[in-house]
Amino acid sequence: MFEGDTSDCTDVISCIMTIIINIVDNAELSLIDMFNPTYIDGEIYGRIIAFLDPDIINADFESDNFIEKLGKVISLTALANMIVCKIINFALYSNDLVDISNEDYDFGIEVNLSACNYIKRKSEDWEWVYNDDIGVSSINFKREVGCKLLDLILDEEIFHLSGVNREIISYKAKIYAIDKEKFEYAKNILRYYDEKEYKVIAIRNKFL
Repeated sequence: MFEGDTSDCTDVISCIMTIIINIVDNAELSLIDMFNPTYIDGEIYGRIIAFLDPDIINADFESDNFIEKLGKVISLTALANMIVCKIINFALYSNDLVDISNEDYDFGIEVNLSACNYIKRKSEDWEWVYNDDIGVSSINFKREVGCKLLDLILDEEIFHLSGVNREIISYKAKIYAIDKEKFEYAKNILRYYDEKEYKVIAIRNKFL
């Protein structure tokens, strides 16, 4: 429960859950956006985390293997909840939206403001922007949340290869190809904030 447009909260919570399940369980996942039936541009109304692993899709729901898998997902969801509450300091019933004018957009890139949804909150201490034209969102945390998150769960190297039309990301014996235009867009934001080191986590249809 949050005040106003909750696109930022939906994005943050679903991304953290996806990162944790993807890395710890090495699961094949896809994030599916649900948009407001009243067609509000740029709003992320809700999200589905879809499991694409054959052993889940084709599972016997009464089998020991499925019950074990389900138990692991529930445990990882609890871990994600702990991170959201303790590391990011997510406060429920947050009535602390900050009024933003067009002049306050500060993401170091030229954007079409009519295509952007921009939300800033006080207690969570972040700015969030979603460019509907490109399909990329950016969360500017005031603390080193990303580093803490990856340090907590990531114990192996991520391999990265730049191709002509795609960027290739590999870790945990899986290979992902991500959209080069979106990746360059994201790198522009990182460069603006002088972030020279970063790690890319990929799923079937998005990268983080």
